[in-house]
Amino acid sequence: MVFALDIGTRKIAGLLVDLNEDDKMVVHDVVIREHEHRAMLDGQIHDVEKVARAVALVKKELEERNNVKLDKVAVALAGRFLKTYVGENSVEFEEPVEITKDMLIRMELDAVAKATENIEPNMYCVGYSVIRYELDGMWFKKLEGLKGKNAYIRVVAT
Repeated sequence: MVFALDIGTRKIAGLLVDLNEDDKMVVHDVVIREHEHRAMLDGQIHDVEKVARAVALVKKELEERNNVKLDKVAVALAGRFLKTYVGENSVEFEEPVEITKDMLIRMELDAVAKATENIEPNMYCVGYSVIRYELDGMWFKKLEGLKGKNAYIRVVAT
């Protein structure tokens, strides 16, 4: 069982989650508390003690309701601490080819690598989203299964 904690600007959410046999996430319990007296403003912690107290209350409630001891946590912090980078990748083929899932994965990961090549030390890429696909200069929602000579992808990596 994983204890996940989301520390947002207005609220703290604690979740107990697990993966089932099909590798699908199952949420066993959720506790949500608002910060008291705006301990966080615009994604920035302004009162560490109040935030820590709220986290402790969320953790205690989950432990008591589920009869478990939680000593490890996966944490998501308010968005101000996240940085977003843009990366692009293009591939040119001599003849039109069908774009496969494997080709797209390689293109996406190359674009993410380009996006994150200049990130600050001690920063990590925690995820990415494709924001644009093009094939032969035309925009598409998806490229898999289409045929073309010039494939292009743009991602945002966080």
